[in-house]
Amino acid sequence: MPRVLCAVLCWLGFASAAHAAGWELVFSDEFNGSELDRDKWATRYIYDNELCDTFPKNEEQQRYTDNGTHVVQGGNLDLVARKVANTGKIDFESGMVRSYQTFYYGYYEARVKTPKAIGSWPAFWLAVDRDKDGNITWPPEIDVFDNANNGRDATSKTVYSGGVDGDTGPQGGNVVWGTKGVDRDGVYHHPKPLTGDWHVYGMLWTPSKLTLWLDGKMIYTKAYRWIDNDSKLAGPAHVLLNLAVGGPWAGRFGIQDKLFPQKFTIDYVRVCQLSDASTGSRTCGGSPFTPDPIRFAYTTDGAGDD
Repeated sequence: MPRVLCAVLCWLGFASAAHAAGWELVFSDEFNGSELDRDKWATRYIYDNELCDTFPKNEEQQRYTDNGTHVVQGGNLDLVARKVANTGKIDFESGMVRSYQTFYYGYYEARVKTPKAIGSWPAFWLAVDRDKDGNITWPPEIDVFDNANNGRDATSKTVYSGGVDGDTGPQGGNVVWGTKGVDRDGVYHHPKPLTGDWHVYGMLWTPSKLTLWLDGKMIYTKAYRWIDNDSKLAGPAHVLLNLAVGGPWAGRFGIQDKLFPQKFTIDYVRVCQLSDASTGSRTCGGSPFTPDPIRFAYTTDGAGDD
């Protein structure tokens, strides 16, 4: 499907009611080929005519390139970060992917393996794409997970997740249902390091809530609305996965330069939305970690969640 047509259909389709019968896979990449599928993925941010390769205000030390930073092999995608300079500013090059396809709501899941080096910052998140008038706003934003490892107040055991909206800014709070290890801001502290092994992160995004799962274990549910600074529904979202380096968060206490190159490995990315009985499935792309489509049903007709 052409990208423009897909974006239009996504924009027009969000207002119709979703049903609770089951999940329909609407986007996926299993990375089973030998190179990145450039019809599915861009390798820069959408800003600056889709050429933006770094955020200077974030003070990160990487620039996103295509210089061997996207390696597809063995059924996985490796986003590779390596040191290329020694200036104290943009010292690394790294990889990121941004989906051309856009979405409103649904279940988002990725199986990943995160790097160990202090100063690395892998992330899986959703950002605003162009709205029906071609405009891009910020906020909102949804972070399925950030693992900005600085070795002290943010470690390989820490999962940062949540949303930013135009009314309240970062929504770390409002956790209404969680599990042991979730603090008052909704940050999850895992009992063991999450780096070096495979883990599955899943996020259900509905018109009024976000719910996070890690390896099939529900971490939290919190209130959330996808609205801009005018409290209006923002444009649809695209999916991003990237490996940042440094900055005032991940690089707060330095970067383990000698441990680079580092890689953020992605086995698959899947997006599912609720569908009717004729096409719906109990799982999202066959994943055993999929939330129950009946228990976690939602509507997108403006009435909120069931």
